[in-house]
Amino acid sequence: MAARVVVSGGGIAGLATATALTQRGIEVDLVERNSSWRTSGAGISLYPNGERVLRDLGLDGAVVDAGFRLETLRIMDAAGTSIGEFPFERWPGVGGVIAIHRDALQQVLVEAAAGARLTLGMTVNGIDDGGSAAQVTFGDGSLAEYDVVVVAEGIRSTTRTAVFGPVEPRQTGQMYWRTAVPGVLVDMLTMVADEDRFVTVMPLDRGQTYIAVQTRSAPIPVEPGDRIASMRTATDGIAGPVPAVIDAIRSDDDVFVGPAEEVADIHWRQSRVVLIGDAAHALSPSFGQGANLALEDGYVLAEELASTDDVDAALDAFVARREARVAFVQEKTAERIALVNRGASQRDLHAAMQLVSAHLSAPI
Repeated sequence: MAARVVVSGGGIAGLATATALTQRGIEVDLVERNSSWRTSGAGISLYPNGERVLRDLGLDGAVVDAGFRLETLRIMDAAGTSIGEFPFERWPGVGGVIAIHRDALQQVLVEAAAGARLTLGMTVNGIDDGGSAAQVTFGDGSLAEYDVVVVAEGIRSTTRTAVFGPVEPRQTGQMYWRTAVPGVLVDMLTMVADEDRFVTVMPLDRGQTYIAVQTRSAPIPVEPGDRIASMRTATDGIAGPVPAVIDAIRSDDDVFVGPAEEVADIHWRQSRVVLIGDAAHALSPSFGQGANLALEDGYVLAEELASTDDVDAALDAFVARREARVAFVQEKTAERIALVNRGASQRDLHAAMQLVSAHLSAPI
C-alpha cells in the first residue's frame, strides 16, 4: 500500500506503530508534543503477547538486553513471610515476561522507528477529514495531507476529544505509587499482599529495582514534595523488601503517583482517524496489559494497512480484530478490581490472571 500516515504521540503505542508501518514500506510522520523522548513512568512488565509483537518487529533481543527476564514470582504476606514461589510459565510459541524501565524501552522504540520522520515539540492542532484523505494542521501552522491519522496521545488525548467529543476517564477506586531506585534489592518479582494494599517489587535493567504500591481508596491528593512521604504512609506496616526500597528513593520527583483510571467508552475510528493504545482503551494496570495491548494495536494496524490499497477496508479490519480482544481484557479487568475490592484470595486472583493469559496467547 502506497500511503502516507501521521502518528500523533511518541510513546509506546505511537513508536511501535511507526516501526511496524515503516518496516512495511509505508511513509510515516510522527509528532510528539514533548521536547524530549523522556517518559513519565518507571518500570513496566512486558507480557508474552507484548514480547511476541516485539519479536515480530525484530526488537525482542534489544528489549531483553535492556531489561530483566522474570522467571519466578515470590508472594509474601504483609509481615514479610513467604507464601510461596511460583515459576512464570512461558506461553508456548508466544513469549515470556520481561521487566524493563520505561526509559530503556522508549530508547529501543525510538531507534526502531528511525525510518519515520520523527518530530519533537510538535502537536496536531486540527484535522479536516474529507473521507478519502485528511488534512492535518500542526502546531507550527503547517499543513499536510494524509491517508490515515493515528492518534496515540494517551488517556487525555486532545485529538480524541476534538474528533469524538469529551471523554472523561473513569477512576477505578485504586491509588498507585510507582518509582525505580538504584540497586538490585530483590532477586525476583516479589508481591507483598495486605488487606486493601498490594505492593509489587521487581528487578529492572541497569541495576535498578522497581516498586509499585496499590491501595484501594478514593483519589488522594498528593502535593509535589509529599510523594515519598505519602508512599511511606501507604506502605506503613508492610515488611519484606518494601521498607528498604522505600528508603532507597532518592528524590520526590522520581515518584509517580495518582489514581488508576480507565476509558470506559472505547472509540476506535471515525473516517480516516483511528485511535490506539490508551487514547482508545486505557485500562487499570491490574493485569499489566496496557502497553502490551498498545504494541498489538500498532502491529495489527500496520498489517491491515499493508494488506490492501483500500484504506477504509483496512481500518474496518483493524477495528474488527481489536475490538473483541480489548473488550475481553476490559471486562476481566473490571472483574479483577471487584475481586480485589472484596478481599479475594490469591488463588482467585491467580485464576483470573490465568484466564486472561490463556485468551491473549491466541493469535492477534
